[in-house]
Amino acid sequence: MRRREELSAGHWISDRVLDEVRANAEIAKADLGVAEANRALAADEVDLAAATVEKTKALLAYSQIVAPFDGVVARRLVNRGDLVQAATATRMTPLFTVQRIDIIRVFCDVPESDVSHLHIADPAIVKPFGFDGKPLIGQVTRFSTRLDPETRNMRTEIDLSNPEERLYPGMYAEVSLEMNRRPDALTVPADAVASDGDGSFVYTITDNRITRLAIKAGLTDNGRIEVTAGLSEETPVVATIQGVPPPGTAVQPPMVSDNR
Repeated sequence: MRRREELSAGHWISDRVLDEVRANAEIAKADLGVAEANRALAADEVDLAAATVEKTKALLAYSQIVAPFDGVVARRLVNRGDLVQAATATRMTPLFTVQRIDIIRVFCDVPESDVSHLHIADPAIVKPFGFDGKPLIGQVTRFSTRLDPETRNMRTEIDLSNPEERLYPGMYAEVSLEMNRRPDALTVPADAVASDGDGSFVYTITDNRITRLAIKAGLTDNGRIEVTAGLSEETPVVATIQGVPPPGTAVQPPMVSDNR
């Protein structure tokens, strides 16, 4: 364009040709602006198409119900063709009940008298009712750290691995917790211990005669009572307090049972 203006100034080309060149340059500039605008419009249309695709994907995702964990559908409350509506304050009907069965959570209630001895990872023996097999061994996984004001019990939970899926949600079981374990504790049969106003006592044999011996009793478990003071492992103890002759009565050693 500048070259043509120099030629025109030197009268090498006419003014009409110069005007045509100038007009073509303006048209080219306008075409360039239109092209740039079309390019921006195309970019906006691409962004709009991408947003539409994402919106469509989101809407399609609502047609699939995905559980947050692997499990089985234990209960179905809708059938094919049923009208399903969004939940409201007055309509809260679920569609399915999905349960995880690879790990079964066992619930039990620990009495108030025992909660002070309960700890996480305490051994637990679970015997499901109607279960023909060995008892299942687990551990205390968690507990509520509060007592139920009505039952005075504390809810305790045990997570049991169920790889063979032989346990089912809703089953009842007998649960035994090994709390405050004392493997070296000295114990005697519960029937061998009695108590009165002076405290707990057992009957022992001294020089082949019945002797009353005061003791300090601890925990009771599985028909045996822990003796924390007043008795040694070598001291023979009468197996049951029932029908024992008065202290000082001569007896034979076979009346004595072991204590451990």
